[in-house]
Amino acid sequence: PTPPPPSSCIHFSHRGNDWIVAAASDHTISFWRYEEKKNLCVWVNQITTEDIQKQLLLVPPSQHTNGSIWAVGGENNTLTIYDLNSRKRRYVHDCIHKDSTSSMVYIHSLCLVATGSFDKTVKFFDYEHGRPRGRTLHHGEPVKTLSAANDKILSCGPCTVILWDLQSFSLLCKLPSTNTTFVGATLVAFTDLEKGAQYRCLTGDQKGTFKVWLPSSSTSTIDKPLLLQTFTGMN
Repeated sequence: PTPPPPSSCIHFSHRGNDWIVAAASDHTISFWRYEEKKNLCVWVNQITTEDIQKQLLLVPPSQHTNGSIWAVGGENNTLTIYDLNSRKRRYVHDCIHKDSTSSMVYIHSLCLVATGSFDKTVKFFDYEHGRPRGRTLHHGEPVKTLSAANDKILSCGPCTVILWDLQSFSLLCKLPSTNTTFVGATLVAFTDLEKGAQYRCLTGDQKGTFKVWLPSSSTSTIDKPLLLQTFTGMN
């Protein structure tokens, strides 16, 4: 039989152990492991969930935990955290947002998980238990995507892209708006935080135009974002 279409699918690699996880519309989350020598994916197992999971995130193993799967779904935006090895449920938190959760990212340097939502906020949780941490960031419009590097996070809405500092949970800069709708934005760090990281922001819009920005931040010498390059998806 043909499997139901996935509602969310992610790939994760950690120290040579590759995981592929997919949440389907039949209330299941399926797990595969990629075997490099055989060049194939091996099905591991499947778990059944109470709600259809719309967002998934894999948090890598550390000295304190085996790693975990974060899943958000249902009308109440319920967050469920599963153990990566046993696939058993660890913690459940209801109503983490007032509207649909649109994006989740793991911030390794701060051991935080960030969630963005159509309720116009970005929230933070400790990676092990899912307890709220830090301050809620208010983007001002529905958050479509999140991207993090070191202690910075980039939130993208339809008309606004904002770079935030996570040491102070404060706004660093807003990228100039365009006459079209943003599809997504990515934050890239070129060096480690200890070496004075330099950042670039990549934005994409509905017209297929991509822009590379040098954002103004605590590690840059400019007082407003600088457009470095523009190109289209056809180039």
